[in-house]
Amino acid sequence: MDSKVLFQENQYFRQNKLIYVVYVVIGILIAGLMYLIKNETIDIFSMVSLPLLLVVFISIATAKFSISITKEKISFKFFYIFPKKEILFNDIKNIYVKTYDPISDFGGYGFRISGNKTLYSTSGNTAIVIEKKNGKIVYLGTQKADEFEQIKNIL
Repeated sequence: MDSKVLFQENQYFRQNKLIYVVYVVIGILIAGLMYLIKNETIDIFSMVSLPLLLVVFISIATAKFSISITKEKISFKFFYIFPKKEILFNDIKNIYVKTYDPISDFGGYGFRISGNKTLYSTSGNTAIVIEKKNGKIVYLGTQKADEFEQIKNIL
């Protein structure tokens, strides 16, 4: 088996509006936690929920989506959010690049399910679409559609 990587892409949540909101929320959570600690008014709920929310928002701000393609399989992962997933080419009926509308088709970015379709994306409106033999369709958001098209015929 040849496990040479033919296509590799890493993406991050970097939409300005989203990242600003996340950073503002992180700042508010830190300020609120510091205020409660300083005034000795922190209760068990605040002691657990505020740090937990802080971890969630920091995970969103630093999340990375990674795609790797070899001749045998497509691997992808949202770091900090989901475990690594793999789709073997033996399980794929068709694979192509498609322009789509993330808002109307899936309700936004990230991990989304709509009927038999699943989306993994951080930004943009272009995806590597994988039609599996079992009828499920996986959209992998990409910023490197041209690069994928170059290696698609080797697969």
